[in-house]
Amino acid sequence: MEDLERRQRSQVKTHEVQAHGRISRLIPAEDFGIIETPEGREIYFHRHSVVNSDFDRLTVGTAVRFAEEMGEEGPQASSVRVEGKHHLIG
Repeated sequence: MEDLERRQRSQVKTHEVQAHGRISRLIPAEDFGIIETPEGREIYFHRHSVVNSDFDRLTVGTAVRFAEEMGEEGPQASSVRVEGKHHLIG
């Protein structure tokens, strides 16, 4: 009952689920890449949006999670993280 009361008073934090997809293109010379979502949408991301400086270790097909936001030229990803608790990228 106490949990229900807290939810009704909005005292329970909710966690937004991050979007996910796979790296479909990488353009290292220009410091960006493209993530393809399961729905087939393409989302731009910049080198500086990749968490833990993993940009140079990404490969096409790598599964990632990200926060989506609207940029000047359309949707873009921020906080791009390689999926998996203990990721290893070859």
